[in-house]
This record gives sequence, C-alpha cells and structure tokens, in this order.
Amino acid sequence: MYANSLSEIHSALSSKMSNVNEKINRLEQAKRQIKEEQNTCLGEIRKIKNPDLAKSWTGNRAEDFQDARSDAYQAMSTIIYDDYDDYQEKIEGKITMLNIENKALSAASTIAHEADVLLGKGEAVIDQLESKISYLKGCCFNDDNQTESSCRNKASRSGEDGAWYSHAWKSAGRRARQQ
Repeated sequence: MYANSLSEIHSALSSKMSNVNEKINRLEQAKRQIKEEQNTCLGEIRKIKNPDLAKSWTGNRAEDFQDARSDAYQAMSTIIYDDYDDYQEKIEGKITMLNIENKALSAASTIAHEADVLLGKGEAVIDQLESKISYLKGCCFNDDNQTESSCRNKASRSGEDGAWYSHAWKSAGRRARQQ
C-alpha cells in the first residue's frame, strides 16, 4: 500500500521537475533569442541616421526625410532599449519562479526519500510514514500553480515538518534569486 503510494509520489515529483526544467530551458532559449535580436537591431539602428545629409540635401523634402528618419530612429530605440529589456526581465522573473518551484519539488523529493527509509524500517514507524505520505500527496497532486502554497498549508496543518518546510522554501527562494 505505502510502497505504491511512494512510487506514485516519486513518479509525480519526477514528472513535475521534468516539466519545470523544460519550461526553464524554453524560457532561457527565448531570452537568448531576444538578446540576439536586440544586438542585431543595435547594429541596424545606426544605419537609420546614415548618411548624414548635411548640405547635400536641402529644402522641404530634405526636412521631411530627416523627420521621418528621426521618427524611425525613435521608434526603433524604444523597441531596442525598452521593450526588449522588459521582455527579458519578465522572462527572468518567470525563470526565478520556476527555479523556486523546482527547489520546492526537490525538497519534497527529499521527504519522499525519507519516507522510503521509514518504509524500510517497518511497522515501528508507520505513523511517521503516513504523515510524510499525506504531506507529499498534498504537494504532488495539486495544480502546478498551487504547489508552494499547498505544501506550506499542509506543513502548517500537520505541525510536523512545518518549520522545516518554511526554512526549505525560504532557502530555495534565496538560492534561486542569487542565481
């Protein structure tokens, strides 16, 4: 009974960690592509203002052309310096959140391995095992967006591992922000 539950938990944790890692990889790839596009555009934007018209062009058409070039340069500058940076910051924020989720899943995996050890000890520790499995089921079989809050709530309700969970979650968040 418990061995099957633990097997399902290990499988669910592995699957969720794999999905999170895949999302992180896709976001990092998108961030790299945006950075490459930004660098390409930085080279192209210089061409908008060249050649300098100086005295070779004068009159209304020259002024209209110069105004159009200035407008194009301003529009490109906004995209290159503001929009691309905003996109990269948003992606980095999502990567940070996914890294935090990954750390929480890793912590849950550690608890699952502890439950495996308890299962190996037999009936003497069955209550501890039931508590850990109940805790893990709450963390593993909820919606992805509720992983952190669900795990925190389960830990605080059970009393057991509540302090550990809070410390592990905060540590995971600090490590993810430092990366």
